[in-house]
Amino acid sequence: MSWDIQPGQERRYDEFMVRDFLPSLIRMGLEPCEVWYSLWGEGPHMLIGCVTDDKTRVQRLFRSDAWRALRAKLTAYVTNYRHKVVDDDGNFFQL
Repeated sequence: MSWDIQPGQERRYDEFMVRDFLPSLIRMGLEPCEVWYSLWGEGPHMLIGCVTDDKTRVQRLFRSDAWRALRAKLTAYVTNYRHKVVDDDGNFFQL
């Protein structure tokens, strides 16, 4: 997943991530495995990678009311949200 943090929302965003977003991902069956924060450059501010052992779970998750509600909360703090689901190729590194 990737997005940009809205200017002036950094503190509230940080609190939301720790108290709500990341714990919710875990409850939904996604395991956060990497977080990248870009300080400068052309890419998004945030990149977050998660893993799960069940692709069907991810597909159901992104169609669920719980996900739509969590994403709506996220959009109060971010812009340019994107997500992409990729299969593990066995090498434990995805591009």
